[in-house]
Amino acid sequence: MSVMMIGAAGIVVLVTILFYLLKIGSREVGLPPGPPTFPFVGNLHQLPKGGAWLRQFIEWSREYGGIISLKITSKPIVVLSSPRLVRDFLDRRSASTSDRPVMKLADMITGGMNLTLARNGPIWRSQRRALHSLLNRQSL
Repeated sequence: MSVMMIGAAGIVVLVTILFYLLKIGSREVGLPPGPPTFPFVGNLHQLPKGGAWLRQFIEWSREYGGIISLKITSKPIVVLSSPRLVRDFLDRRSASTSDRPVMKLADMITGGMNLTLARNGPIWRSQRRALHSLLNRQSL
């Protein structure tokens, strides 16, 4: 290997490390505020063990407001800290907040026909309708 190739590989590694170091504590665009994150583990290291987790969430809600975003490994989690906010999200905004995450592996295995893990949509509605007609009281 030439010295130029080794130097180029070293620069790529340094730029990658610098990129991750600059992202420490940053929030993804569109997420509510929350405690600073750490690469790869997110906020996992900040969650207390045992029963003290409630105190930690109360402290974060005082510091960052009623809607907090955390990151556990690479998954963003939004925490609502008041009954009013929960009611607003579940009652008034249920169309945009009450769906399952995309399960790519389950979709690949079942061809998108898995009723228990399917997202809300036309396929899920038709499967649910068919299953309901099979399992209602008149059919049993």
